[in-house]
Parts: sequence; structure tokens; C-alpha cells
Amino acid sequence: MSKLQLSTYGRPFHQRGAEMVLPPLTPYEVGEMTGLTAADAIDAHLVTGGSRSSARNGSRERTGNRS
Repeated sequence: MSKLQLSTYGRPFHQRGAEMVLPPLTPYEVGEMTGLTAADAIDAHLVTGGSRSSARNGSRERTGNRS
């Protein structure tokens, strides 16, 4: 079974998008994003691996904000 890609010929995004690689967040960036203290930001970075969506979702759960 082949991997379905939206940017291949005949698909909706053929020649319309560019692949982007987002590096993981640093502990500092996790702290800035979540508003955590330095020690808690390091813990959050270790738990999330610097994943942007995981850090963002963890921040929402901590504050109770679901938007």
C-alpha cells in the first residue's frame, strides 16, 4: 500500500505546497509558550520532546482553556 500524499500529481495540492520541517522547541520556547517556570518548562520539554502541538495542548489542559 503506497503512502497517500496530497502534493503528488493529480492530487489537490500538486505544485501548490512546500514541505516544511519544524525543529522541536527548546526548553526556553516551551516556557515562553506555556508560561511555566524554568524548572517546569524543562520538565514539560522532557515530557513533550519539544513537540509544538503537545506543548500547546498541555498548556491548554493546565489552564483549562480549550479554545
